[in-house]
Amino acid sequence: MRIALLGPYVTGDNIQGGVERHIKYLMDEIRDENIEMHIFTVSKYENNKIEPIRKNIILHIVKSIKLPVTITGATIDLYNLIKEVNKIKPDIIHGQMVGAPYGIATYFLAKRYPSILTIHTLISQNSAVNKTLRSRIHDVFWKYLEKLEVQNIQHLIIVSEHLKPRICSMGGSSIYSISNGIQPEWLKIESKFIEGRILFVGRILPIKGIENLIRSISMIKREKKEINLHIVGPYLDIEYFEKLKKLVNELNIEDSVFFMGPLFGDRLFQEYSESQVFVLPSHDESNPFVLIEAMASGIPVVATDVGGIPYLIKEGENGFLVKDNDVENLSKKIIDLLDQKDAWNKISMRNREKAKSYLWSNIADQTTRVYEKVIDESKS
Repeated sequence: MRIALLGPYVTGDNIQGGVERHIKYLMDEIRDENIEMHIFTVSKYENNKIEPIRKNIILHIVKSIKLPVTITGATIDLYNLIKEVNKIKPDIIHGQMVGAPYGIATYFLAKRYPSILTIHTLISQNSAVNKTLRSRIHDVFWKYLEKLEVQNIQHLIIVSEHLKPRICSMGGSSIYSISNGIQPEWLKIESKFIEGRILFVGRILPIKGIENLIRSISMIKREKKEINLHIVGPYLDIEYFEKLKKLVNELNIEDSVFFMGPLFGDRLFQEYSESQVFVLPSHDESNPFVLIEAMASGIPVVATDVGGIPYLIKEGENGFLVKDNDVENLSKKIIDLLDQKDAWNKISMRNREKAKSYLWSNIADQTTRVYEKVIDESKS
């Protein structure tokens, strides 16, 4: 079975994007000897080349030009991807991400080959406000592409059940729900939490709602002096990052809020090990890796009741949910977990147990079964 997987692939361990992580860890666990996997990824920084990743997995790097993806994704990248994929004559196309170039390339290739598209999120469900003209143009174009792809690609994989109603309303069918996963190393993290340590991990972007978490820290400090927040993640929106630092100064909590930047490997594991509560105050999410990582690490979670989060966190069972922008309740739930040791211990154990079902080996098995079903259907 020859699979052409189209999506962003990053070598090494310092992977920040959710889709890149999904593909990398999924490929690490595809062990079926009957599968010959060819990964096609577009790069603006590397020349065309083909190199083996390991037995039965081959990486094809397709050279792009240094222009915005809104321009290249539906033109030169699209053309080159289709040309290179056709050379190997795959049995199945597996695209990752709606939009261009990977989703739209899958759409065109679906006219010739049995095809699957994994949908990680939808532009049409994104609640973030894009203020720049470039962002608005991008979103209008992407919404058109995602509808075209959903309606015409034969099989769809979603990483969270919350995406299903919208995809069905767009005309999608043959939908499989397969979550993001977790590496076994996360289950080995030993909790050595520092009293009052709060952790956020994610990209520093407005959609993450970090300003609400910072405000909640200010409220918590009225009751608890020994409290500190570690914010881990890359500063992808410098203007927003500067606003957050200004807010910290205005609230006079510089001694309690620390921007750690992006962390990886053992250093990231240490942050999870030393944290008492994990908080994700996002305005929108699909199937966030960081929640599964927190669960595997045994950390109770407080998160907003948005997108796919309620499919991972059940109120009072393995964490707490709050309404978006409800800073007062966010503060209260964090304090509850800091104060209630018995509840903390129960939630910690439940989280570790629940996380076992998200191991990447299980996710790879589920994906392989979809491949087999697609092949069987194509023969009938």
